[in-house]
Order: sequence, then C-alpha cells, then structure tokens
Amino acid sequence: AAQNALDDLDDMKRQRRNEIARLQLKMDQAERDVKRRRSAFESHAISEDEFLSVVDKRDAANIELKDAQEAALTLVKAAQSLATQKESEAKQAETEWKQTEDDLLKSAVVSPISGTIDARHISNGAHVSAGAPIAQVISQGLKLRFALAERESTFVSENSRLTFRVSAYPSRDFNATIY
Repeated sequence: AAQNALDDLDDMKRQRRNEIARLQLKMDQAERDVKRRRSAFESHAISEDEFLSVVDKRDAANIELKDAQEAALTLVKAAQSLATQKESEAKQAETEWKQTEDDLLKSAVVSPISGTIDARHISNGAHVSAGAPIAQVISQGLKLRFALAERESTFVSENSRLTFRVSAYPSRDFNATIY
C-alpha cells in the first residue's frame, strides 16, 4: 500500500512538472509578445488598448503559472502526507501481526512430559490462571476404568494382566496391567 502511494506521488509530481513547464512556455511567449508590442506601441504603430490587451494576457499567464505552482506544492504535500500515513499504517499492521504471532506462540500449551491426556479439567475458551492444572497426562498407555463384582475381586491384584474388548473393536483383544 505504501509503495502504491509513493508511485502515485511520483506520477502526480510528473504531471504537475509538465503542467508548470507548459504554463512557463505560455508565460515566456506572453512576455515576448509584450516586448514586441511595447516597441510597436512606443512608435505609435498600435493603440494603447492593443498593447494593454497583450499585457493583460501576460499577467493572466503569470497568475495561471503561479496558481499551478502553488497547487502542485499543495498536492505534493498532501500526497507526501498520505504516503507517510500509509507507511505508518503498514508498519502498525506489521507490528500487530508480529504481536499476534507472539501471542499465539505463547498461548500454545505443551506438556513437559510425553504421554496421553487422561482427563481434561477445562473447556475450550476458558480462562486459565498460571499454574492451574488443565489436564491429566499419563505417560504409558491409557487408563481403563471398569466395574468388577466384589466376588471377582479376589482374582485381580496389582500388576496382574488382563485382556479386554471394547465395542468399537469387538473382535480385537487388548492387554492391560492393573496398577
């Protein structure tokens, strides 16, 4: 955006320089006409009205040239101000982008241990205080909770192995260790 504004500024400067050069030529021509007509007027070859008409054309060309020069300066200053503003906006947007990237990197939650999330203690979008637990991570496999009749509890002890199936995979056996 800033580069486009600078390109527009350069184009505007070129157009104004050309307009001023054209008006300067018109002014120079009017000045030469006044010099030619002055000598004709002084030798009484033309009337005073004819001479004053040429002087008026020169004065009008001079005013037109000065107006164009002032307009060019005003437009260039406005364009420079706009280009500066656009450059500032681009820098601001870049700063905001970098801040957003930094915030995103800082908002990622990474567990210091590898494993599987066993239980999540918060919901998406919830505000969390520093140091507050957000999930329980287990480092080996999954934790399976199941109900066991009291009379069958004598067959199960810590570190004993068992095989189970889940409804998602009814023909597949999974192995587990009781802890």
